[in-house]
Amino acid sequence: MTQPLYFVPGFMCNAQLWQDVWPKLSAQFSPVHIDFALHRTMPPMLDDIKQTLDLDPVDLVGFSMGGYLSLRYAIDHPSAVKRLVLIGATGHALSNEEQTLRDKILNYVKSNHYNGITRQRMSKFVHPNNLDGSVGDTIREMDKTLGKETLIAQMESSSHRPSLLEQAKTLDIPVLVIGAEQDQLVERDEIFRLAEHFNHAQVKMIDNCGHMSPLEAPTQLAQIINSFLNNH
Repeated sequence: MTQPLYFVPGFMCNAQLWQDVWPKLSAQFSPVHIDFALHRTMPPMLDDIKQTLDLDPVDLVGFSMGGYLSLRYAIDHPSAVKRLVLIGATGHALSNEEQTLRDKILNYVKSNHYNGITRQRMSKFVHPNNLDGSVGDTIREMDKTLGKETLIAQMESSSHRPSLLEQAKTLDIPVLVIGAEQDQLVERDEIFRLAEHFNHAQVKMIDNCGHMSPLEAPTQLAQIINSFLNNH
């Protein structure tokens, strides 16, 4: 009998994010993608996670924004999460500079026609070697599918968020924190800073990879997840 393994997507991502990771997971796991409705604050997004999960303690995998939400959920419901995997995620609040930039982008998107993610913007998310080809195509497809209203909603819901670092210390479960060496959004120091706030955490870094590791390095990512879950 397989056991469910729940996946929480990142900003402007849907189930396509995991398309090359899931086939490489151990046969004992049955992956389940968590979809979000169109929410403009985080509490209802956390409710979406809760409504999807089984009652028993579950294994939760969160990417980027989904990593923050997964950590928040685990803190709020410590008995509901058995093991936690955080990919390209950070637990801190946005800096004043980051918040100002986020607000500026949000106001621009609201006031103008949205033509989809630009190549320049995408270059912040992926390793230069992965900018073209299937990785870029999938990012554009997800962005087009989710559209402007989802972009606005997710920017609003994920902007004004508190730091979770101190609360992370309350968790007494195995945690795996995965980063990428060439990630421009969540750099190496942030990955290790997050891991240091857990009681039981290990860190794995993926080389030659940008922020979108589920698309850029699916085989390596699946191997890291398999190893962690099979040994904890």
